[in-house]
Amino acid sequence: FRDFKNIFPDDDFCYKYLSRLKWKSDQPYYCKKCSFELQPGHESINVRCGRCGYLESVTYGTLYQGLRFPILKAFYITYRTSTALNDSMTLSSLAEEIELRLATLSVFRQKVILLIEENKAKKKHRDGWTHLVEYSMVRGQEK
Repeated sequence: FRDFKNIFPDDDFCYKYLSRLKWKSDQPYYCKKCSFELQPGHESINVRCGRCGYLESVTYGTLYQGLRFPILKAFYITYRTSTALNDSMTLSSLAEEIELRLATLSVFRQKVILLIEENKAKKKHRDGWTHLVEYSMVRGQEK
């Protein structure tokens, strides 16, 4: 976890990373309520529609929507789950390492596993755990 935190040091960095993926400057983004074209800032964590006032979080429609624990830990769980082929760490030791209840870890990890399976079934899989983050956004926009 310490090594992972060298790349993603805190929650704020994770939110900004999501923002750069979700609100790409070269692609238009539209309000979910009124379809007005929005111009989010490059690292905006929330975007408010100038027409209807709807406020959208960067986590809306992603794997990280509705989290009740730090997003940094969720990123790490996503990373460890998607790269677990040669991983001998048990869930209880992972829960201890990141100081998260085992039940909370298990529920979120199951969401990641389902996303991995859906991703592979739709043949959209690419290497790298961060692809899951991007895929969860695309999937959230399709709903």
